[in-house]
Amino acid sequence: MKKLTFLTAIAATLTFAACNNNAKQETAGEQLDQAIDSLDQSVDRVEAEMKAKIEKAQQALDDAIAKGDKKAEEAARKTLEEAKLAWEKTKRATNNAVQDIRQGVDSTVESAKSAAQETKNDMKDAAEKADRKIENVKEALKK
Repeated sequence: MKKLTFLTAIAATLTFAACNNNAKQETAGEQLDQAIDSLDQSVDRVEAEMKAKIEKAQQALDDAIAKGDKKAEEAARKTLEEAKLAWEKTKRATNNAVQDIRQGVDSTVESAKSAAQETKNDMKDAAEKADRKIENVKEALKK
């Protein structure tokens, strides 16, 4: 459930950053920077929340041990383990999201390079055709 909430928060952040319609036109790089900044902020917030839950669970366990309440100790241990497991899942989900972003950026960069090369080739071909037409016109004018 926490993983779903975390991933939903990330998706909402990225969607908001991507759909932000400012009067100023932003480059893809600026939009990516903003999306990454938003993701960083979300990760920091979730990390703080998860650490607080673990600390709270640890305190409950310490209190139960101090009181000698075995039933409360058992429940607190279970809660602490669940909090730690949720934290590990969150870290894995974050790492996966970062990997996905990196792969997306790499793919976008490669696509942009390919498109730029194709444009360069098209422009070169158009320039060569224009040169041939100019030469043809020059030849026609000489006759």
